[in-house]
Amino acid sequence: MNWDDAQRYCRKHHTDLATIGNSKDIKQFLDIVSSTNDVWIGLYSNINWTWSGELNSVGSQYRNWESSDNDPDFISANQFCVCIGDNGGWWDYDCEKKFPFVCYNRTTEFVAVDEAMNWSNARTYCQQNFTDLATIRNIAENQRVQTLVATGYWAWTGLRRDENIYWSDQSSFRFS
Repeated sequence: MNWDDAQRYCRKHHTDLATIGNSKDIKQFLDIVSSTNDVWIGLYSNINWTWSGELNSVGSQYRNWESSDNDPDFISANQFCVCIGDNGGWWDYDCEKKFPFVCYNRTTEFVAVDEAMNWSNARTYCQQNFTDLATIRNIAENQRVQTLVATGYWAWTGLRRDENIYWSDQSSFRFS
């Protein structure tokens, strides 16, 4: 079943999909499903991509996901930040990885910083020295930012996914 069908089934015949709130729950869960490869649990995420900069309140709807890699793919449930490759395509990636980055500056527009930092530190650097990480609003801006990315590399942009993770039974998501 897909996740929605599994949730409907569990709510009809039981209470809800499984919620795992501590180590004891994990052990019990693994004991029950040890012979099954993949199963649905009640954890889900609302996807909300936002820009870090001044356009955050207005938002930019332009996206240029790398289609050959099926991005955004949210591998390992930890890819909340977005980098741009030297081909102009975008990837969702683990925010703790260190990449060069592109800042936005009101006077010169885009500025490449060739120092590898995680997304949060890159944003702080851009805010202290320019305006913020780059917000890319259209194909022309995407092409300008692309020219700043060294061949064979990626660079952080200001796009980030909110970590809106919930349990289907409305339990608090504190344990992972």
